[in-house]
Amino acid sequence: MEILIVSAELSPFASATPAAQVVEALSRSLVQLEHQVTLAMPRFPGFEEEGLLLARRLTPLELADGSQVTVFDGQLASGVKIALFDSDAQLFDREGVYGEVKDYPDNAQRFGLFGQAVAALVKSRREQGQAFEVVHGHDWPGALALLHLQGIDAPPPSLLTIHNGGNQGSFATKELAALGFQKGEGSSLKLGSRLNVLKAGIEASKQISTVSPSYAVALQDSEVTGALAEIVTSKRDTLEGILSGLDYGVFNPATDSSITVRYDAAFPDEKESCKHAFLRKHELDLDLQGPLIAISGDLEKTAGFAELVSALPDLVKARANVVVAGKGAAGIVKALGAAKFQKLKNYTFIQKNDTRTERSILAAADIMLCPDPHDKNGIIVRKAQRYGAVPVAFAGGAVRDLIVDCDAQLASGTGFLFETPNVEGMMGAVGRALSAFQADEWERLVKRVMRIDSNWDRPARRYAQLYRGLVFAISAA
Repeated sequence: MEILIVSAELSPFASATPAAQVVEALSRSLVQLEHQVTLAMPRFPGFEEEGLLLARRLTPLELADGSQVTVFDGQLASGVKIALFDSDAQLFDREGVYGEVKDYPDNAQRFGLFGQAVAALVKSRREQGQAFEVVHGHDWPGALALLHLQGIDAPPPSLLTIHNGGNQGSFATKELAALGFQKGEGSSLKLGSRLNVLKAGIEASKQISTVSPSYAVALQDSEVTGALAEIVTSKRDTLEGILSGLDYGVFNPATDSSITVRYDAAFPDEKESCKHAFLRKHELDLDLQGPLIAISGDLEKTAGFAELVSALPDLVKARANVVVAGKGAAGIVKALGAAKFQKLKNYTFIQKNDTRTERSILAAADIMLCPDPHDKNGIIVRKAQRYGAVPVAFAGGAVRDLIVDCDAQLASGTGFLFETPNVEGMMGAVGRALSAFQADEWERLVKRVMRIDSNWDRPARRYAQLYRGLVFAISAA
């Protein structure tokens, strides 16, 4: 099947949200299932910075308004083909994807051009007899491209994946032309007094998906997505929550070159060697008989790290070593790195967020604390389970789909959940995990957690099934 994936993000070249990892892993997994996959993106600087070889097309791509964009072709090591768009206006030569601290003021123009370029590419491929059979857009930039596809004759069927319903592509009505539409063409974009790209993309798509079954429900809640919730609810028959997978080529303790000793679910004992090496490296208490508790991620208030700061005095008093790693809000970073904590023998704060550091922490940790009350895709939970770090997490978002709360005897369950996103709820779950760590059944729990299948094969096959359904519906009409 000829599949076009449309995204503003792709790990490691242009990454602002977890969607970047999903797009990379899904596209690669589809190629492994013997589909032909092309990924359309803006030409961000990260592609050349990462050493990817690109070939500039001699003939620019002409857009519907007569303007032109330059196309650069390439291929990833996975076999995924890429088509990158650029223009003389230099709209994409910036470090950020959207402007991660504050949105770039010309985002309507930037992604309006991108959406028009995608439509022109689809039209050009069909004229050359190499038509795409289905187009898969991601988040609001992908939704904008799907809207522009409606302007060509007989567009291919489309699927829209919503990774974050909070980022809706909301613009003032004066930005209609910048988004690439003429006056009178923007009625579907209106939501309240503004233009809303995600709203229009949802209405235009034959199929919608999101990152977990629980988040599919959350998208229909006005407290989560505002006025967009009503639009999502009206399309709920076409909405499916598909849990993302984990890239076993990167996150696999049996083959991971960044950890001290390799191990797997059958022989997890070597994980203890990784823990001891980590404790020595970071000068933590080697004589402490308790577990190593790890917390890793983007240190933002909305991700539960304000509660972690409040809980830290109690956490470091527990019979456990504690490591926190990540970057983020200055106030939270300052609090986590305070001298009164750093002088403790059982605590360390690492101001890094790179993959190798994360994997070394996962391999060392006995318990992974995941405080995010808005976790949409549960990627930290899946990583922790893969490395045998038993997760302690707030029971929201995708976490409900990933963790079965352990019973007192550890006969069942895959982690420890807390229902209230505050210090008391968090420390209650941590206390349960600390007690469980002393039990003889802990090793059995670790093996059970590590055997959970988080591979991308199953979700990729489900997406391929949705693609085939869309194509069949068109052919049968």
